[in-house]
Amino acid sequence: MIKSKGRRVFEAGNFIFMIFVCVIMVYPFLFVLAASFSDGNLVSRGMIGIVPKGFNLDSYRAVLSYKHIWTGYRNTLMYTAVGTAINLVLTIAGAWPLSRRQFFGRGVFTFIIAVTMFFSGGLIPTYLVIRSYRMLNTFWAMVLPGGNQHLEHDHHADFFSESSFGT
Repeated sequence: MIKSKGRRVFEAGNFIFMIFVCVIMVYPFLFVLAASFSDGNLVSRGMIGIVPKGFNLDSYRAVLSYKHIWTGYRNTLMYTAVGTAINLVLTIAGAWPLSRRQFFGRGVFTFIIAVTMFFSGGLIPTYLVIRSYRMLNTFWAMVLPGGNQHLEHDHHADFFSESSFGT
């Protein structure tokens, strides 16, 4: 297919613009990476670009020797693993009946889920619920509120209804 002159100009301009956007987005990451491997005095004087100067690993030693960083990593892994498991169990348990056409009240429950997906209670009611269940400052306060994602009910129900799984 032969491209018109206008199309070629547009594609060239688009290419240049996208390169500009990529440079703007990648430069801060390269700068931080270079600063993390550079001498702290040079960084504080603003003498670092995207290439490290005075290579050292002191900043990494300082971060990795801080014992609370490992607590943060452990919590991140635990929240991710347990939260994902709870989310899968709850959404699959809710989506399975919604995928069955013979399920009585399927439309009502789907409507309720859709409404609560678009209009949640908000941050303060969520806090009040967590407080009333005495879960403040606990592990469960982080993983249980996100355990039942409404949009995933729809995705799982579609999967179950289109597959021969369990029929």
